[in-house]
Amino acid sequence: RDDARIRRIGVHEIRDATATIVSDDPDSRSVVILSGDLIFLSRVKAAAEANDFEFLAASSITDQSSAAWVILDLATCSGAIDDLMEQCASVCPSANVLAFGPHVQAAKLEKARQACIPTVITRGQFDRSLATLFQK
Repeated sequence: RDDARIRRIGVHEIRDATATIVSDDPDSRSVVILSGDLIFLSRVKAAAEANDFEFLAASSITDQSSAAWVILDLATCSGAIDDLMEQCASVCPSANVLAFGPHVQAAKLEKARQACIPTVITRGQFDRSLATLFQK
């Protein structure tokens, strides 16, 4: 393990650019994902439900106060970048917020970082982290 490759940002721990995030609110038990990729949604749903999270694919996060996770797919819902953190702050302030997108869409990844989304990773990194992402 190379501790130089680990950095902490609030409750976020990023190892080798893969997010392992733990919500600080034990009552939050849902994963909300904004994505239009129906095939990939099934993989995220399986990972969430395997860790006893309720899963919800949504077009916005209004009325998602129980969200422990808010995940944004930059490939299909990048229009939500600008308002996402403001909405999360008012609707589900303790939620872990993560955005992912194709590595070839560097501009969208950078826009998400500039919008202060705490964890921005590539789709490949997100896919590889699914097996452990929602574990406590």
